Amino acid sequence: MRSRPELMAFVLALACARVASAASWQEVAPLPEPRWMHVAGCDLAGAVYAYAGYTAPVPDGRKYGIGKRALDIFDPEANAWRRGPEVRAVRARNRVTKSLMASNEIGAKPIREWIEWQEYDGGLRFEKPAGAAGRDGLLYWFGEAAPVFFDPKRDVWDQHALPISDNATHTWLPPVPRMIRKSGLTATAPDGKIYLVGGVGHPLNRHERDPRSWHQWQLVDVVEVYDPAENSWAERSPMKTSRRLAAGAFGPDGKLYVFGGYGHRGSVHEEDYESAAELEAAAREMRAFGKEALRSVEAYDPATDTWSERTPMPKGRHAMGAALGADGRIYVIGGAVSYSNPIGSRRVFVYDPKTDRWAEGPRLRHRRFHHAVAVDPAGKIYAVGGITNPSPFLRRGTASVEVLDTATPTPTPVPAPPDRG
Repeated sequence: MRSRPELMAFVLALACARVASAASWQEVAPLPEPRWMHVAGCDLAGAVYAYAGYTAPVPDGRKYGIGKRALDIFDPEANAWRRGPEVRAVRARNRVTKSLMASNEIGAKPIREWIEWQEYDGGLRFEKPAGAAGRDGLLYWFGEAAPVFFDPKRDVWDQHALPISDNATHTWLPPVPRMIRKSGLTATAPDGKIYLVGGVGHPLNRHERDPRSWHQWQLVDVVEVYDPAENSWAERSPMKTSRRLAAGAFGPDGKLYVFGGYGHRGSVHEEDYESAAELEAAAREMRAFGKEALRSVEAYDPATDTWSERTPMPKGRHAMGAALGADGRIYVIGGAVSYSNPIGSRRVFVYDPKTDRWAEGPRLRHRRFHHAVAVDPAGKIYAVGGITNPSPFLRRGTASVEVLDTATPTPTPVPAPPDRG
């Protein structure tokens, strides 16, 4: 046990360590309206884009609120937001082959094939629409079968070569992802490829699903990579731990780091094929995992296609954000500590991939979770919107936006204090 002089010296050193970090979160112009479970990203010029997600709940009992297609664009120099063109649904081609029996021939002869346009939801019914800023300056939003993207130079939403749905086999034809997912994290690699990791989902093609669970979302560990330059998809080695509502970012070493989240399947609903024992087992699992979010951290090495475990987070978190700062450290921002007691946090944990150690970063001005995080080319990190609530019984969205300049002196490792927000 420390003596009183030693204790005073420790407290003084702790205070000095915090003062040494000159960086602090600064409030900027708020969003035009509250938004959560959305996507945010910066273009090459440093403008911030917020799109998809949800806004204020409505009286008809929708679980998350009103799905938003609105695009909001922030100009840092003017400190103002403007409304951009609305995100449009993913378009796809539907191929149908019909056959007729010819009177003078034996057997069926295909006589017609045509293509018609269809539009798909593109994520409005998802917990957390998958999307990310690309290295090419485009802002991507992933729907059921293909991404759409916003081009800031042309101020329009567009789409690469359109996917084809074959009604005869109920399958999507490449190039498409294997999984359709919600609440999966998205991160852009230094080489420009975009990683979609974990979350809750199921195979895109119906014939790959268990017929008993065609309409049931499953916790997944699947990792898929989208290459915007080639408009192609590839599957990589799965995570060690299946998780949802996690956060992730690439480090300066080119590895993808995945933080926290949840390891349970979420809401438990009775299905026709389930026994009472199966339902109760699922409910026990949810209650057990719902007490606290995961602390575990995994790192993915694209060069070897392998995952490895790293030092756990100081505190479990879910529905937070993560971004690589100009100092080479990854900032894990806000989030909630419990699925069953979702109170947003102001704390920021800073991870150093070089030393595999954690530090305490500058605290947010506002509690928030289910927010979005974006980082500009200069290393300024934006925390955009989210849910801010002082108690688990009062859930309200926020339009507030904060920015942290990580090019200033970096956080110093300190003992983590008790979590009081």
